[in-house]
This record gives sequence, C-alpha cells and structure tokens, in this order.
Amino acid sequence: MLPPLCPYLSKHSEVIGHGEEGDILYEDGALDAFHGTVPDWDFSDTINYQVDGHLAKSTHDLQDIWNIDLKVPCFGGHCAQDWADFVLGINPAANPDNYIQPLAREHQLFGCDLWIEFTGISLPGIG
Repeated sequence: MLPPLCPYLSKHSEVIGHGEEGDILYEDGALDAFHGTVPDWDFSDTINYQVDGHLAKSTHDLQDIWNIDLKVPCFGGHCAQDWADFVLGINPAANPDNYIQPLAREHQLFGCDLWIEFTGISLPGIG
C-alpha cells in the first residue's frame, strides 16, 4: 500500500460568492487540505472526508467544475520555515507537525483513490 496522499488534497466546487465575513461560498462542497489522520489513513477517513455535489436539470445546473489541488508535504527536517503558517493558513484546525512525512519517504510514491459516484437520480413526477 502506498503512503497516503489524500490528506494533502483539497477539493473545492465552483465559487458562487462570498459570505458576510468574507468567507468563500461554494456551489456544492469544499474540503481544505491537511485533514484526516496521517499516517493512519484508512477507509473510514475516506468516507469521513467525502465532498458531495449536486446536479439538477430542473434548475439548469447541468455540470460541476471541481478544483482538486495538492499541497505538497514536507519531509523530516526539510520543511520551509513558514511550514506551520502555511498549513494553518489553509486549515486552522490542523496540527502542522502531523503533516510532516518521515525523511525516509522523500522519494517514495504516494497514492490516493479519487472517484465520482452517483448515488441517486430524480425523475419528473417520481422524485
């Protein structure tokens, strides 16, 4: 099994505006990078960090555009001086130390399964 890359990925749907406090509003869902458990990522984390979307022909919402972004991990003591500020600027609830990979993994391959799953469909008159 490859070391997990999933906690370093962010997933954001289309931006539709900004809230009263300046926060970004997304059409569907959003998940910032630096989430989940490292290095113990398992299928329950995959389920817990899903991001849902919704299409509705009735409202002319026929497509979604998602931005999947990788925040590259640092390794061992080779992190930028502002690593903690970088992590906390993206996810204030994260512990930056939890997202430092061991130096031994610096040249390894990492992995994360991404998928699109349709879990329902509504039909006129049926719902």
